[in-house]
Amino acid sequence: MAVLYIREHATQGRDLAGYLQQGVPAYPSLAEQTVAIGAGSAQSAALNASTTFVVLCADAVCSVAVGANPTATATNWRLPANTPVEIAVPAASGFKIACITNT
Repeated sequence: MAVLYIREHATQGRDLAGYLQQGVPAYPSLAEQTVAIGAGSAQSAALNASTTFVVLCADAVCSVAVGANPTATATNWRLPANTPVEIAVPAASGFKIACITNT
C-alpha cells in the first residue's frame, strides 16, 4: 500500500547565530501522520493549530490538495515519489491534506 507521510512543524530551524534556515524544519516535529494513497481521494486529520510548516513525502507518485475540506484529483499538484516537499500553511487553519494516486 502506498503512503503519504505528513510531518508538521511550528517553525523552521535556526543556525548558531539565530538566523532562520529557509526550508529546514525545526525538530522535534509537532505531529506526524500518514494517509493511504489510493484510487479515491483520502484526507488527513486536521493539522495541529500551531503548524505553519509541513513536510510531505510519498512512497508513490500522487496528487495532493490542501484546504479545509480538500478532495484530491489527478489534476491537482503532483507530488513525486520519495521526494520530500515543504509547504507553508496558515497557523490555526485546521487545513487537511488530501491525496490520490497519479502516474
